[in-house]
This record gives sequence, structure tokens and C-alpha cells, in this order.
Amino acid sequence: MEFTTAAREDWAPEDDETITFPHDETDVTFYRPTSAQLAILAATSVQGNDSEAAGTYIALFFEMMDSDSQRYFRGRLFDRNDPFDLDGPGGVQEIMEALVEHWSARPTKQPSDYQPPRSSTGKSSTARTRAKASTSSASRRVASSQ
Repeated sequence: MEFTTAAREDWAPEDDETITFPHDETDVTFYRPTSAQLAILAATSVQGNDSEAAGTYIALFFEMMDSDSQRYFRGRLFDRNDPFDLDGPGGVQEIMEALVEHWSARPTKQPSDYQPPRSSTGKSSTARTRAKASTSSASRRVASSQ
């Protein structure tokens, strides 16, 4: 068997999808992960404390950032006197969780975004419609509590 990745003219890394934020007064920049990177992240989270999963997690952490941010975090992690760590406030785990939350909360396109606008087939009505009055007790409670 042999497999070859097909060339896609429309494919390019989405470097414009970045987030920059201060970490201990140093601006760091992360790139939005690809779907494959997110799948790897999910798989390493499921594996628990496996040392290979931990290594993959850290490698992915570094792969998602620009080179200046890589130097910054590598220097901090290698410095045994630096309180920056994998877990704890401002650590790798907290950063990764915040990034995944940020990117997963991105608004997605609505189905109406993919459909062309409907053209009108007739003359639009100029008559006003009357709103129905509600008699439900829930409506009265909401109105009275405002």
C-alpha cells in the first residue's frame, strides 16, 4: 500500500488566526490549532498521566506558538528557580485550557450564511399586525418583576 497527501490549492496554515496575550508581562502569541492538533490534544487528555501523552501535550503546546513565545516558555520551563510550571496559576495546563475554551467558543456560521437571500415574489404588505395580549401568569410575573 502507498498513500500520498493530495495537494490542495486552498490549503494554507491559518497564521492569521492567532491570539496574543500577556504572560507575566511578556506578550505571547498562539496559533489556532488544526483539527488534527485538536484531535491529538483530546487523545492525550484521555490517556491520563502516561509519560508519552505528557510529552505529546507539551510538544503540542510549543507547536501552537510563535518562535518568540517558544523561546520565552522554554527558558522559563528549563529554569529550575522559576515558579512557572505545568500546573498551577499561569502554568501550561491553565494556558492550554484557556486557549481551547477561546477557540471552541468561536461563533460558527449559521445555515442562513450559506443560502442566498430569498427574492421577493410579490408586493410586500404595508398593513400593521396587532400583537396578541398575553394572559398567562408567567407573562404577568415577568412584567411585574421588572
